[in-house]
Amino acid sequence: QDGAVFVYGSPITPVRGDSVFVAGVVTEYGVGPETEITPVREVTILASGRPAITPVAATLADAASSELYESMLIKISNVINLWQGGPGDPFDISTALSGTDTLRVDDYAIEEAGYTPWRGDNLDVIGIIRYSGTAPLRRLQPRNWSEPATGDIHVISKAAVSGTVPEPFRTQ
Repeated sequence: QDGAVFVYGSPITPVRGDSVFVAGVVTEYGVGPETEITPVREVTILASGRPAITPVAATLADAASSELYESMLIKISNVINLWQGGPGDPFDISTALSGTDTLRVDDYAIEEAGYTPWRGDNLDVIGIIRYSGTAPLRRLQPRNWSEPATGDIHVISKAAVSGTVPEPFRTQ
């Protein structure tokens, strides 16, 4: 399976669907290690409007335990959001609401906030899998924090909401 390379400091900003030539210094960093090109010496757009990349289907267990998927665009289907937060807040996913096998979904790759995490939402999530030496060690990073057609977070079903006050997560 093919991986990906992070490109930092590009003199131009390609858009999704561009085919590009990138020249620069390739290095590895972090615990993973992750592969990057920095500094970038040249970026040339070779073609535009290319077909979308099809994400590799992976299970939560695959993504959480194997570096085989590092820097790849993957899709994890039918998972449950374990966290409730604000727009763009990181959240954990699992195969069950009380799941212990979790993976962090965060927005370090982009600065958009189209999906507001809600505990108990059933989701399909597309993103780039990353490993690092900082907690959380494994992260899935959507390229766009919105729902389809342009986004990478698909809400299959919203959590059931009731008038009952939930148990506190923690108190201070």
